Amino acid sequence: MKKHIKKILVPTDFSELSFVALPYAEAFAEMFDAEIILLHVIDSDPTLAYRTVDLKSETVLRNFEINAGKELVRVRKELISKTCNVTEVVCRGNSYKEIVLYANEHSIDLIIVATHGRTGLSHILMGSVVEKVVRHSLVPVLTVKPSEMREPFEENEDV
Repeated sequence: MKKHIKKILVPTDFSELSFVALPYAEAFAEMFDAEIILLHVIDSDPTLAYRTVDLKSETVLRNFEINAGKELVRVRKELISKTCNVTEVVCRGNSYKEIVLYANEHSIDLIIVATHGRTGLSHILMGSVVEKVVRHSLVPVLTVKPSEMREPFEENEDV
């Protein structure tokens, strides 16, 4: 049975590392004539706090959404071929949960996401959104590791 891919979800946090997933998404989109959905999740409980400003307010979250939407348009225009069909989506919540929910609720066929390559204490403290997406997604997930994070394979290394 040959799988036809119609919708590709590409989550981004706008970091340069997250953009390494874009060429892969573009290649799959061109191969299958698929739509790319660029997704950015805004933490609905921002950890920023000032004494005089409540940064959990709806106004601040709306501003985050507007800015994220503009940034997604910039990413589409600057980093993805004009021949690709791209939709930009901003949502609020917990990153990995929103990615998995969006994929399930919108008939996504493939998620392509870059790993940040964190290991050790950084990985333990921050957790891995990508790892949780892979674990909880009902949709296939292609993870792309940035070349600067790749370690060469040593033939005598224990796996």
